[in-house]
Amino acid sequence: VKFTKTETMILRYLIASYPTPKDAKNILNYAFKPLRKPEETSIRTHICIMNKKFRDVKGKNLFYPIAGKGYVVSTPEILRSIKEEDLLTV
Repeated sequence: VKFTKTETMILRYLIASYPTPKDAKNILNYAFKPLRKPEETSIRTHICIMNKKFRDVKGKNLFYPIAGKGYVVSTPEILRSIKEEDLLTV
């Protein structure tokens, strides 16, 4: 799967923080240079695009949004530990 530089930074951050979900504000602080601060909604857009790219190749999402907590890398362990009602659709 080919990711942009920004998408790669987001992926690295979420993998490094696994299994703790990270919200858009934390991701912004890590993935973007201090002078370039996009809106938090842009993180949602990046996550959606990354999930689509990954889904096209692997048939499943790479990240899941968790209500009130943020985004987490999709693994079988995470999916078993999260209540279905806490998972948001992307």
